[in-house]
Amino acid sequence: MKLIRLFLVLMIFFKFLSADHLNDFYRLLESSSIVKLKIKYTQNQFENVFESMGECYLMNNKEYYYESNDIKVYAKENQLITKNYTTNQIIYSEIDRNQLNILDILSGSRDQIEFLDKDLNYNRYHFVIPSLGFKGYFKFQENTGMLQSIHLIMDSNQTIFINVVLMEVLKGSFTPKMDLENFEIIDLRD
Repeated sequence: MKLIRLFLVLMIFFKFLSADHLNDFYRLLESSSIVKLKIKYTQNQFENVFESMGECYLMNNKEYYYESNDIKVYAKENQLITKNYTTNQIIYSEIDRNQLNILDILSGSRDQIEFLDKDLNYNRYHFVIPSLGFKGYFKFQENTGMLQSIHLIMDSNQTIFINVVLMEVLKGSFTPKMDLENFEIIDLRD
Protein backbone atom coordinates (compact mmCIF):
# COMPACT_ATOMS: atom_id res chain seq x y z
CA MET A 1 0.00 0.00 0.00
CA LYS A 2 2.84 2.43 0.83
CA LEU A 3 4.44 1.65 -2.51
CA ILE A 4 1.21 2.53 -4.34
CA ARG A 5 0.90 5.83 -2.46
CA LEU A 6 4.51 6.68 -3.22
CA PHE A 7 3.91 5.85 -6.89
CA LEU A 8 0.80 8.09 -6.98
CA VAL A 9 2.66 10.96 -5.31
CA LEU A 10 5.51 10.62 -7.82
CA MET A 11 3.05 10.56 -10.74
CA ILE A 12 1.38 13.75 -9.50
CA PHE A 13 4.77 15.40 -8.93
CA PHE A 14 6.00 14.54 -12.45
CA LYS A 15 2.68 15.60 -13.97
CA PHE A 16 3.10 19.00 -12.24
CA LEU A 17 6.67 19.29 -13.51
CA SER A 18 5.61 18.46 -17.04
CA ALA A 19 2.58 20.76 -16.97
CA ASP A 20 2.86 23.37 -19.66
CA HIS A 21 0.44 26.08 -18.61
CA LEU A 22 1.71 28.48 -21.28
CA ASN A 23 0.90 26.14 -24.16
CA ASP A 24 -2.43 25.28 -22.52
CA PHE A 25 -3.22 29.01 -22.45
CA TYR A 26 -2.27 29.44 -26.12
CA ARG A 27 -4.35 26.39 -27.10
CA LEU A 28 -7.32 28.01 -25.37
CA LEU A 29 -6.76 31.23 -27.33
CA GLU A 30 -6.49 29.28 -30.60
CA SER A 31 -9.81 27.53 -29.98
CA SER A 32 -13.07 29.12 -31.05
CA SER A 33 -13.75 30.21 -27.46
CA ILE A 34 -13.78 33.79 -26.28
CA VAL A 35 -11.73 34.37 -23.15
CA LYS A 36 -12.92 37.10 -20.79
CA LEU A 37 -10.42 38.46 -18.30
CA LYS A 38 -11.04 40.92 -15.52
CA ILE A 39 -7.68 42.66 -15.26
CA LYS A 40 -5.82 45.35 -13.44
CA TYR A 41 -3.46 47.12 -15.82
CA THR A 42 -0.52 49.04 -14.31
CA GLN A 43 2.02 50.98 -16.34
CA ASN A 44 5.05 52.61 -14.74
CA GLN A 45 6.78 55.11 -16.98
CA PHE A 46 9.48 57.47 -15.72
CA GLU A 47 8.09 57.33 -12.15
CA ASN A 48 4.52 58.05 -13.34
CA VAL A 49 1.95 55.34 -12.71
CA PHE A 50 -1.15 54.74 -14.81
CA GLU A 51 -3.67 52.17 -13.57
CA SER A 52 -6.85 50.85 -15.09
CA MET A 53 -9.26 48.14 -14.01
CA GLY A 54 -11.45 46.60 -16.66
CA GLU A 55 -12.49 43.62 -18.73
CA CYS A 56 -10.52 42.27 -21.65
CA TYR A 57 -12.07 39.97 -24.24
CA LEU A 58 -9.66 37.84 -26.26
CA MET A 59 -11.46 36.78 -29.41
CA ASN A 60 -8.80 35.69 -31.91
CA ASN A 61 -5.11 36.16 -32.49
CA LYS A 62 -4.62 39.94 -32.75
CA GLU A 63 -8.28 40.63 -31.97
CA TYR A 64 -9.18 41.91 -28.55
CA TYR A 65 -11.48 44.34 -26.80
CA TYR A 66 -10.70 46.16 -23.54
CA GLU A 67 -13.27 48.13 -21.58
CA SER A 68 -12.90 50.22 -18.42
CA ASN A 69 -14.62 53.31 -17.02
CA ASP A 70 -12.17 55.60 -18.84
CA ILE A 71 -11.45 53.87 -22.12
CA LYS A 72 -12.53 51.26 -24.65
CA VAL A 73 -10.04 49.73 -27.07
CA TYR A 74 -10.90 47.39 -29.93
CA ALA A 75 -8.19 45.87 -32.13
CA LYS A 76 -8.75 43.62 -35.11
CA GLU A 77 -6.09 42.76 -37.65
CA ASN A 78 -4.43 46.09 -38.46
CA GLN A 79 -7.23 48.42 -37.22
CA LEU A 80 -7.52 50.02 -33.79
CA ILE A 81 -10.46 51.96 -32.36
CA THR A 82 -9.93 53.82 -29.08
CA LYS A 83 -12.80 55.49 -27.26
CA ASN A 84 -11.58 57.85 -24.55
CA TYR A 85 -14.25 59.04 -22.11
CA THR A 86 -11.91 61.62 -20.55
CA THR A 87 -11.34 63.51 -23.81
CA ASN A 88 -14.66 62.53 -25.49
CA GLN A 89 -12.75 61.30 -28.53
CA ILE A 90 -12.87 58.22 -30.69
CA ILE A 91 -9.66 57.58 -32.57
CA TYR A 92 -9.41 55.27 -35.58
CA SER A 93 -5.86 54.24 -36.39
CA GLU A 94 -3.82 51.57 -38.06
CA ILE A 95 -1.73 49.12 -36.07
CA ASP A 96 1.89 48.67 -37.06
CA ARG A 97 2.20 44.89 -36.72
CA ASN A 98 5.99 45.28 -36.58
CA GLN A 99 5.39 46.78 -33.15
CA LEU A 100 3.93 44.79 -30.28
CA ASN A 101 2.03 45.82 -27.18
CA ILE A 102 1.03 43.99 -24.02
CA LEU A 103 -2.54 43.37 -25.20
CA ASP A 104 -1.18 41.83 -28.42
CA ILE A 105 0.90 39.47 -26.28
CA LEU A 106 -2.08 38.71 -24.05
CA SER A 107 -4.31 37.98 -27.05
CA GLY A 108 -1.99 35.30 -28.41
CA SER A 109 0.41 37.08 -30.75
CA ARG A 110 3.73 35.30 -30.41
CA ASP A 111 5.38 35.96 -33.80
CA GLN A 112 8.03 38.23 -32.27
CA ILE A 113 8.32 36.49 -28.88
CA GLU A 114 11.15 34.15 -28.00
CA PHE A 115 10.41 32.04 -24.95
CA LEU A 116 13.34 31.30 -22.69
CA ASP A 117 13.05 29.15 -19.61
CA LYS A 118 10.32 28.08 -17.25
CA ASP A 119 10.93 29.00 -13.63
CA LEU A 120 9.47 25.96 -11.84
CA ASN A 121 9.65 27.57 -8.42
CA TYR A 122 7.34 30.44 -9.37
CA ASN A 123 5.45 28.98 -12.38
CA ARG A 124 6.82 31.72 -14.65
CA TYR A 125 7.53 31.49 -18.37
CA HIS A 126 10.18 34.05 -19.31
CA PHE A 127 10.34 35.65 -22.77
CA VAL A 128 12.18 38.30 -24.78
CA ILE A 129 11.15 40.33 -27.80
CA PRO A 130 14.54 40.68 -29.52
CA SER A 131 13.40 43.18 -32.18
CA LEU A 132 12.27 45.65 -29.50
CA GLY A 133 14.66 44.79 -26.65
CA PHE A 134 11.76 43.98 -24.30
CA LYS A 135 11.58 41.13 -21.81
CA GLY A 136 9.03 39.77 -19.39
CA TYR A 137 7.19 36.73 -18.16
CA PHE A 138 3.83 35.02 -17.90
CA LYS A 139 2.90 33.73 -14.45
CA PHE A 140 0.30 31.02 -13.86
CA GLN A 141 -1.46 29.92 -10.69
CA GLU A 142 0.23 26.86 -9.27
CA ASN A 143 -2.87 24.93 -8.30
CA THR A 144 -5.13 25.67 -11.31
CA GLY A 145 -2.77 26.54 -14.16
CA MET A 146 -4.84 29.68 -14.88
CA LEU A 147 -3.07 32.82 -16.05
CA GLN A 148 -2.25 35.02 -13.06
CA SER A 149 -0.22 37.88 -14.58
CA ILE A 150 1.97 39.18 -17.38
CA HIS A 151 4.94 41.44 -16.71
CA LEU A 152 6.57 43.38 -19.56
CA ILE A 153 9.82 45.32 -19.07
CA MET A 154 10.49 47.74 -21.91
CA ASP A 155 13.52 49.39 -20.26
CA SER A 156 14.63 50.49 -16.80
CA ASN A 157 12.05 53.32 -16.79
CA GLN A 158 9.05 51.56 -18.36
CA THR A 159 7.18 48.48 -17.19
CA ILE A 160 3.67 47.14 -17.69
CA PHE A 161 2.01 44.68 -15.37
CA ILE A 162 -1.32 42.97 -15.97
CA ASN A 163 -2.82 41.18 -13.00
CA VAL A 164 -5.60 38.76 -13.96
CA VAL A 165 -8.29 38.93 -11.29
CA LEU A 166 -10.76 36.57 -12.99
CA MET A 167 -10.66 34.43 -16.12
CA GLU A 168 -13.59 32.73 -17.79
CA VAL A 169 -14.36 31.11 -21.11
CA LEU A 170 -17.51 32.45 -22.77
CA LYS A 171 -19.82 30.30 -24.82
CA GLY A 172 -21.23 31.83 -27.96
CA SER A 173 -20.17 35.06 -29.61
CA PHE A 174 -19.23 38.52 -28.42
CA THR A 175 -19.54 41.77 -30.35
CA PRO A 176 -17.86 44.92 -28.99
CA LYS A 177 -20.09 47.98 -28.81
CA MET A 178 -18.74 51.43 -29.61
CA ASP A 179 -21.41 54.12 -29.32
CA LEU A 180 -20.31 57.12 -31.41
CA GLU A 181 -22.74 59.76 -30.14
CA ASN A 182 -21.35 62.93 -28.53
CA PHE A 183 -17.72 62.04 -29.28
CA GLU A 184 -15.26 63.79 -31.54
CA ILE A 185 -14.08 61.35 -34.20
CA ILE A 186 -10.44 61.44 -35.27
CA ASP A 187 -9.41 59.20 -38.16
CA LEU A 188 -5.64 58.65 -38.41
CA ARG A 189 -5.86 55.84 -40.97
CA ASP A 190 -4.19 56.35 -44.35
